[in-house]
Amino acid sequence: PAGSPLEMIPAAHPPVACGSGVLCWAGSLGSQPSLYKSWGVSASDLWIVGAQGTLLRWNGMAWSVLAKGSMNDLHGVWGSSSTDVWAVGDGGTILHWNGSAWAQVASPTPIALHAVWGSSASDVWAVGDNGIIIRWNGTAWTVQQTGLLNRLHGVWGSGASDVWAVGAWGLILHYNGTAWAQSTSNVTGSLIGLWGSSSTDVWAVGSDILHWDGNSWTNYLAGGPLFTDISGTSS
Repeated sequence: PAGSPLEMIPAAHPPVACGSGVLCWAGSLGSQPSLYKSWGVSASDLWIVGAQGTLLRWNGMAWSVLAKGSMNDLHGVWGSSSTDVWAVGDGGTILHWNGSAWAQVASPTPIALHAVWGSSASDVWAVGDNGIIIRWNGTAWTVQQTGLLNRLHGVWGSGASDVWAVGAWGLILHYNGTAWAQSTSNVTGSLIGLWGSSSTDVWAVGSDILHWDGNSWTNYLAGGPLFTDISGTSS
């Protein structure tokens, strides 16, 4: 229907010229494994991770393939700065970029990790299969108990005491600075992507599109196509 997120653009619609806010083809790196997640510090410092330990970096001019710190699939990437970037993936893989090279960091779990986010360099969260949640305190990663077995796909927060995680069967968890607790989503489909601009403006997407206004979740698109990620610059 016209005006909906599912509205189709006619085939005769003229192409949009490259420019601000418009994605443009930046060339090919040849035969590469599947790519799963991206994160960047700026327009000239962007990372992409993917299958078989793939690590790509954009420097504002060209993409480069970096030496792999692992052959496991990497599903999530996030950093606090250009010299502090984390990547997580299958088998509990955790990699860290210090500005010069990627190195494998001791993981407290062999369970696959799907997403990573932090409020600072010494407060980083990663989530994954079987309800696993782990936390970096600046020195080591430790497992945080939730008592749940749902796969967790996404994690994001507005600060150290306001962190969200989403996953299978409509699961939404919230961390208030002390403990994790379930938040009512009223959906049963998987939630995969998560992003917000503040503590009162958070979006979760999957087979539904949900919005948190600081009090409750509202479903803006029930039973639509499967969305795997969401991001923005403001509310």
